Amino acid sequence: MVKYVGKIPAWKIDRAVKDDVTYTKETLGQIETGYIWKENKRMKNITTKQFQILTDMQFEVETVSYVQDGRIYCNINTSNNSILIGKAGVILRAINLIIKNAVSTTFKKRLEVSVDINGYKEERYKKVASMARRFGKTVLRTKADLKLDPMPADERKVMHQEIAKMDHLKTESKGEGKNRYMTISYVD
Repeated sequence: MVKYVGKIPAWKIDRAVKDDVTYTKETLGQIETGYIWKENKRMKNITTKQFQILTDMQFEVETVSYVQDGRIYCNINTSNNSILIGKAGVILRAINLIIKNAVSTTFKKRLEVSVDINGYKEERYKKVASMARRFGKTVLRTKADLKLDPMPADERKVMHQEIAKMDHLKTESKGEGKNRYMTISYVD
């Protein structure tokens, strides 16, 4: 069995099952140690796949998976996080792609899966959201369009969502592949 040691914030999880006991948002935050969190057979299969991929690569990992808003989140804790994340998260994105493809092939349908290692993505998204607010304020002040450097799709999504909260601003993604970038424009 895959062991996970740590505390999952209750607000992150819609529902989780541990040893056939269902935990709600209120009770889940109180649990300190547990085994595979599973929503259903898919969750167990996904957790097993990610664990298998990483242990085949000779990494010692602890893993936890949960479902929130129809998306499956897989958090991996390891002491080798810098190796598994890579420069600017390149290896983490590759691991994410491998697991998504393995899951899609297994279930013959596209499932939304997000893999994170030691909270890297969560921290990165906070930084990207902060940058988006800063860029938005700059565009509001200058009323000039701002073209950003190319960035991964998930980070662009965070930018779009954060800018959408601000009045008189609109965002647009342009370009293709690795060169896809975003512009922030002022709108009356």
